[in-house]
Amino acid sequence: MVISWSTRAAALLCTVLAVSCGETTPPPMDNPPQVFVVASEANVVGTGFRIFVTVNGCSTVKKLEILENNGALGTATYSATPTPVELTTDDLLQAFPRAGIAADLVLSARATCDDDRVGTSQGVGVRFFPVASVVAGVNGASALPDAFFAEGGTPGQLTSYVGCIGTETGYQLARVNTYGQVVTTNTQPLPVRCSYSSYFTEKNAVTGKRWMLEPGIGALAFDSNLTLTSAITGTYTHLAQGPDGDAIIWDNKTSVLPSLKRISHTGGTVKWEMSTSGIMNAQPVVNAAANTVFISMWDTKLGLEGTVKVLQYNYTTGELVGQHALTTMTYGLGDVPVIPNGQMNADGTVIYFPYQAMGPAAVRAKSGVYACSTLIDNCAATPLWQSPLFEGVATYVVLAGNGEYLAALTENTVWFLSLLNGKILNAGEKGIKASGSLVLHGVQPGPKGDFYVLTGPAGDQFTTYYPQEIIAVENPNSGEVYRYSMGAPPTAPMAGLTVAVDEGGTPWLRIGLKQVKPLAMDFYRQFRGPTP
Repeated sequence: MVISWSTRAAALLCTVLAVSCGETTPPPMDNPPQVFVVASEANVVGTGFRIFVTVNGCSTVKKLEILENNGALGTATYSATPTPVELTTDDLLQAFPRAGIAADLVLSARATCDDDRVGTSQGVGVRFFPVASVVAGVNGASALPDAFFAEGGTPGQLTSYVGCIGTETGYQLARVNTYGQVVTTNTQPLPVRCSYSSYFTEKNAVTGKRWMLEPGIGALAFDSNLTLTSAITGTYTHLAQGPDGDAIIWDNKTSVLPSLKRISHTGGTVKWEMSTSGIMNAQPVVNAAANTVFISMWDTKLGLEGTVKVLQYNYTTGELVGQHALTTMTYGLGDVPVIPNGQMNADGTVIYFPYQAMGPAAVRAKSGVYACSTLIDNCAATPLWQSPLFEGVATYVVLAGNGEYLAALTENTVWFLSLLNGKILNAGEKGIKASGSLVLHGVQPGPKGDFYVLTGPAGDQFTTYYPQEIIAVENPNSGEVYRYSMGAPPTAPMAGLTVAVDEGGTPWLRIGLKQVKPLAMDFYRQFRGPTP
């Protein structure tokens, strides 16, 4: 059969253009719906948060799924444009093993129209730190002081927080409750300025008083009603309480020889004063049974060497009753010596202090810790123990775990050591390290083996930074449990982050102006996934 041109052309047209030539083809599908997600906050500390979902291009949204890292979290009903969706801690449990705690989440939404067209939004990043509660301050004020300690928290006793606040008439001590309300203040302005750097002692068992030290400015004593009973101004940097509530304090005088003083907890009377040489490199300790004050000093010859020595004074009279040179450390000519800031045990008979390894540059980037008797000379030759070397130059050590282990602090890392033999206890022998270029700003030991590390930018001669990150450790062997960073580097105390632990062992955070109670450690351990 001969096919005419017109017939052949029609057949070709049917083939190429798929026009209707005795067969039916479906019309092309419309474009998928457009889906958008916006988060209420990019960095959330709380029990949950909201996202807002907008869907364009559907007559009706048949199904709305909420995704994290492209995995389904659950569904929601699309009821408005935009539709708010509440996400709680429980909704996000499955994300924590991947994203950690605090969790860096990637949230998106997938919408299905009534005609089965599907569209998925771009992901939006949210950092989420799940906690038990968040309390804002009253009328925009901070819910906690700059620096504070926490009292109570035991069965039948509510937690409260005491610290220093600024008022129109000056600085005052204040007690704040768990609602962020100031419930008590001292009745007169403080004679000693206070700040984020203020240090508070434990409550004295006899007097019920505490001392507050503002380094380089002065110190004061106050009772449980925040009534001031003693105050003294001066360039003080180290302070400890005696058994009767008096303060043993070191005056780092710049114009004359530094001195050690005993200050009455009533009236600020100086009961005795003794000149010292060197730089104090540990908090003093009062041995009540021996009626003796132990102090540790770093005595340096610039460009050559430095000696750690422990001196003993009679607590009643101030008389020098003993001294021992524990070790001498050498350093390069013209080098700035690394002062080995140590800590003594409760009765002053043992001191723990760091040392920098000697040798080539790679070796000098490491350090270790000595445990020494304070009752003999040259103890470093026969120490109670000497730890293995670890990375970084340690400048401080802190007793922790209710006296069960020691924390050695380098510029950006915490190493945990056994008090029995100096063995490194860190999980996998990996130090707890600050994020990125951050450095250590402070630490807070807890009473149950827990330990809290505050980190932030290093700062310089023009800018002072405050902590922006907290790292919580349940115990040395299990490593970190949570790590949270605020984000922007804080340049004011109230924009930063700090922590205190109450008498029941509960940590309390001030994050910016908010009072934050974290969840229990076992929650974070259970859901966060493997320790990195």
